[in-house]
Amino acid sequence: KYNHWFDGLALLHRFDFDNGVVKYHSKFLRSDSYVQALEQNRIVISEFGTAATPDPCKTVFQRFVSHFKPSPEEIASDNNIVSITRIGDGVYAANDTVILRRIDHNSLDTIERVDMSKLITIHTSTAHPHTMPDGTYYNIGINFKAGCYHVIEIAPDSKKDDPVEGAKILHTIPMESRMHPAYFHSFNMSANYIIFHEQPLRFSMFKVMTWKLFKSGVDALMSFHKNLKSNFHVCDKRTGEVLPLKFVSEPFVHFHVINSYEESGHLIIDLCGAGDSSGFDTLYLAYLKGIKVDDEESYKNSKLSKAQRSWPIRFVIPLDVTKESPKNTNLITLAGTTATAMLKKDGSVYLTCESLIPEDLRSKTCGMDFPQINYNFYNGKPYRYCYFTGFPEFVIPPDKLIKLDVKTKTTQIWQEDECYPSEPMFVPAPDATREDEGVVLSVVISPNKDKPTFVLVLDGESFKEVGRASIPCDIPLGVHGTFI
Repeated sequence: KYNHWFDGLALLHRFDFDNGVVKYHSKFLRSDSYVQALEQNRIVISEFGTAATPDPCKTVFQRFVSHFKPSPEEIASDNNIVSITRIGDGVYAANDTVILRRIDHNSLDTIERVDMSKLITIHTSTAHPHTMPDGTYYNIGINFKAGCYHVIEIAPDSKKDDPVEGAKILHTIPMESRMHPAYFHSFNMSANYIIFHEQPLRFSMFKVMTWKLFKSGVDALMSFHKNLKSNFHVCDKRTGEVLPLKFVSEPFVHFHVINSYEESGHLIIDLCGAGDSSGFDTLYLAYLKGIKVDDEESYKNSKLSKAQRSWPIRFVIPLDVTKESPKNTNLITLAGTTATAMLKKDGSVYLTCESLIPEDLRSKTCGMDFPQINYNFYNGKPYRYCYFTGFPEFVIPPDKLIKLDVKTKTTQIWQEDECYPSEPMFVPAPDATREDEGVVLSVVISPNKDKPTFVLVLDGESFKEVGRASIPCDIPLGVHGTFI
């Protein structure tokens, strides 16, 4: 049995829309994790919250010796459950590891296994890369041995057989602590800058190096350090240089970014942030199964009631700040924001964030995440609209979809009894002239047997239902996808 929501074997889904007909297809990703688990009837490769089961055919001595000869498969799972991403003409299933699995998005067949660490020296990479309109790919990975983070670039005109083979290191960011590298799941990108949040959710290198001895999931290798600050590293994509000043804020954790852009000499950074990493604990199946939705006492005594929620927030960095700028005064001159940036005596710039939601929304929901924008046309540019899932008191699963106007801080909500939607996916109209002109897609599941799973289509502007297509089978709660 797997222990955590992040661990289940990856199941690929595809929905085809054609002249009013919707077709549904699904196949398991034929990863090494999947194939070996079925062949050996045990969990062979450790996942985020689940350790591999020992091989019963090995003696105690053989198991002991194998601890010191870890195979690549035991270090990085290829059970790429998180996202679908495009690199050049290729479509890949991805996770927070260095392993990509190329897939045929028409047949959903698993094609090849791509190990990024064979191309550049990294040991992890994010499941949420960025792409520019011209197809240039950016990502960030950890180099544990060198004690740094690498910004990765793949040019769109790579002539390699597989476009991933064109990967190169654009720039290197030193770690705050080589013994405690940061975990990260995504990063911000504007037209000219990569923004990396070195958050206080940190790996322990001692635990990483002794992982095989203690048999644990990946989550056991890291912990939240409340005494550390959140560090923002700003890398100029044009030069590969990192801005020299240190930008810091009070400690927080983020998993998903919304957007970033430059305006009037300022860098705007929008993301979903939580006070700590306790949300991970709420995704263990043991905790979820132990909570009775109609039992308030059960909930109050659980970790769920104490988990930090994720909310949309904004940081602003003045790009012209130097060591000679005035100290202990707000250096942000951009109108319409309550975020602050102050130069301190130690030379660091201390940032405070602005909430992007109206206060009354907190009484209607207990967190927002899985943000989506009109990515192809507004990623890295000034934007206005974003779509989220909204979470109920019990955190999982999300029970509503929310459209947020970041300019007016007003929202529109779709919600239906006993319905739990997936990440909203915005698809622009072919000849759109307005940012929110298009549709929002979401897969909605329900525990009620009388309510079939369905694909929901909302109008991007009015946020009203356009239609829905029922699926005559149960499917699990999904994570991330893409429109092709």
